Amino acid sequence: MENQHAILFQVNQEDYGADIRHIQAIERMGHLKEISGLPPEVRGISKIREEMIPVIDAGVILHHKPLSIDEKSKLLIFSSKIGLAGLLVSDAKEMIAIHEGDIKPFHLQSDCFKGVLERNSQLIIQLDLDAVTGRIAGFETISEHIDHEHTTAG
Repeated sequence: MENQHAILFQVNQEDYGADIRHIQAIERMGHLKEISGLPPEVRGISKIREEMIPVIDAGVILHHKPLSIDEKSKLLIFSSKIGLAGLLVSDAKEMIAIHEGDIKPFHLQSDCFKGVLERNSQLIIQLDLDAVTGRIAGFETISEHIDHEHTTAG
């Protein structure tokens, strides 16, 4: 089996991972423009490298509670089937190599978990980033609207 790589990150004090093939960048959380009327999972938009990116709050997705933004907060810029997005996390830790067989099934009913990985006696839940964007009602429309606004403004 081939080696894969994952980015380890934290949401509150819990460890999670995501396939590096989806991650385009890890950025410090800069200015966030909050927009009313968006689904609760979408915290707002942020301008990253001249692109307007919808920001998804991992705290709302995983714990049903928005994350506090501080100096450790990071934005994982990722591509999904729906489009480019940023996942707000408490901290991004490191990149690790894993074997596909190391990810074990996760038997809780959640559509955004790929499985669980045990590393140094810690359990790390692997997120399916396509499923994260896919479960947000109207995310495709939000992403298209942001792209249109950015194109017409630029």
